[in-house]
Amino acid sequence: MDASNLETYSETTSAIARAADVLPDTVRLYTDLGLLEYVRLQTGVRLLKPSAVQRVREIYAQRMARRGRPKRAPESSTDTFP
Repeated sequence: MDASNLETYSETTSAIARAADVLPDTVRLYTDLGLLEYVRLQTGVRLLKPSAVQRVREIYAQRMARRGRPKRAPESSTDTFP
């Protein structure tokens, strides 16, 4: 892997997941399905482009829409747990 790849692919799976408000396993699934481009370091860490955040959000929204679910459950002040 050359230095130009490291500059382009600069975000870890966890960083992308945090920014997109999904679990890291969701990002890993999307990379495994070939929906996101990434490079793997010799240590095994996946690096993604910063633009992957928006792509993850789009994929997640599409998948939830197909399932007939809203992206997030509406928050309500009456929904509290003891």
